[in-house]
Amino acid sequence: MQDNNCRVLIAVNGKEGYIKAKENLPDIIITDIMMPVLNGYEMCRILRNDVITSHIPIIILSAKDQHNDKLYGLEIGVDEYIVKPFSAKELILRINNLVEIRKKIREKYSNASTIDPLEANVTSLDKIFLNNIILNIEKNIENPSFNADKLADDLNMSLNHLNRKLNTLINQSSGKLIRSMRLRRALELLSQKAAIKSDIAYKLGFSDVSNFSRSFKNYYGYTPSEYQNKIQ
Repeated sequence: MQDNNCRVLIAVNGKEGYIKAKENLPDIIITDIMMPVLNGYEMCRILRNDVITSHIPIIILSAKDQHNDKLYGLEIGVDEYIVKPFSAKELILRINNLVEIRKKIREKYSNASTIDPLEANVTSLDKIFLNNIILNIEKNIENPSFNADKLADDLNMSLNHLNRKLNTLINQSSGKLIRSMRLRRALELLSQKAAIKSDIAYKLGFSDVSNFSRSFKNYYGYTPSEYQNKIQ
């Protein structure tokens, strides 16, 4: 993000800020403390406790320069607490740093079939969110009827919200993550010679063996048969 290349959404109070954040999932939120309806602290606490918005970096700009004020902001999950007056250059640098950190996390996990929430640089609520998704997929990985819609239902989320959240965290949709984890499971089964290729394909929800072989090659760089020959 550059200072001349961003779209800004403005809210007149904390409640409107929360609503706009949930609707638009911005890359970053910048707020004051003194606001009507909901103050900055209250808004940040709600944002951090909502699984839809818990991942969004937050910067507080405040005239309150007491050490306890800053500590309280950090305790409720604010990423940066900047005391007024401040320089525009400093603010832009801090924004860019937070956005770049989030970008690197997404790049790291964009094609991963193994995700450890404890290693991901995300909030506590997001660790729980990712862990619930991974456990749910692993539990259903050999259920051919399990798909992204079923995952969203199990998490009590709309598919749209689930995909937006996952794309923001790890740059993967729920469907892509399910497929990535199924392909990893296919690799394990082939390594163990636990089943023949056609059985693995149907067990893991692929429509036919050709689709399975094509997906496997696109992901790993070789077909299931080539992998089996390789490990013999």
